[in-house]
Amino acid sequence: MRPGWWVAIAAALAAVVLVVAVPLTSHLRHPGEAAQTPSAEPPPAVTYPALAPLPTIPLAAPPPAAIRLNDSGPEVPVVTRIPTDKKIVFITMDDGTFPNPAAPRLFAATKLPATLFLISKTAAKTPLYFKSLVADGARVEGHTVNHPYGGLKGRSEKVQHSELCNSAVQLKQIFGSTPKWFRPPYGTYDQTTLRTAKQCGYQVSVMWEASVIDGVLCIAQHQFGAGNPLQPGMILLMHFTQNFEHDYRTLLAAIQQSGYSVGRLSDYLDQTRAPKTGPHPSLVVPKPVTPISGPLCPDVAAAQASQSAAAAAAAAQAHASPTTTAKD
Repeated sequence: MRPGWWVAIAAALAAVVLVVAVPLTSHLRHPGEAAQTPSAEPPPAVTYPALAPLPTIPLAAPPPAAIRLNDSGPEVPVVTRIPTDKKIVFITMDDGTFPNPAAPRLFAATKLPATLFLISKTAAKTPLYFKSLVADGARVEGHTVNHPYGGLKGRSEKVQHSELCNSAVQLKQIFGSTPKWFRPPYGTYDQTTLRTAKQCGYQVSVMWEASVIDGVLCIAQHQFGAGNPLQPGMILLMHFTQNFEHDYRTLLAAIQQSGYSVGRLSDYLDQTRAPKTGPHPSLVVPKPVTPISGPLCPDVAAAQASQSAAAAAAAAQAHASPTTTAKD
């Protein structure tokens, strides 16, 4: 064997030892020495443009006592308007399907109370989002587990029991308190709904009179305006959508324009504040003193136009079809 070979073999062995030793010694530390791990870059903070000025809406002072609900029957009562002669309205929001990032900023800016009727399965997906709204004055109540298409009316007691009772359980797990009110999806319900709701521990079903759809405030299928104004005690509705900020500003502008304040529903419906005896005030909507006027809401107008077009098409088809007579 030539002498030069020994030099080559020794060099190769030294290289192998070096390769193996480096990763091993890189993990050795003196006692008490902190591990040297690469520091992860913190995610960049999400920044939003400054909010445009918002209408200034006063918070209504609470009444001396809450409404005494009639809980003597097998069904929960239904409230469509809070009985008051003061210029107060109440903001409610439904579903929670689209947790728009504008909502926490708007709630923090206005500090106005709102009642959130949340689909419990949806709320469970983004609980921190809704908890941030609660921290700025919102209250969470029930709106079923799945928001069944078409609503609860006409469904079996088993289905309604599952939707209402499981929703209460899930919302308590998320937010720490059991909901006392509920809103039926689409506003449709039957006696089974109201009876089942009471069995599930709810105290009242909360409906609404006015709603914002795509930036338009509608009352009784007509657009808000001088001929169709807000009324004391009205419960207003909007949804968590991509247009949340636009809809919320529409709502606030109408409230400010009307000279109203925003009240807390709990000040009127919390039974711990209600008298133990006495009459049960009416919770139904009184008939309007004057006929409602003003343009139809966009969705109502579109539906009527669609129905008219379908009727016209059917009439044209019937006119164009040849008439046949029965043979003798």
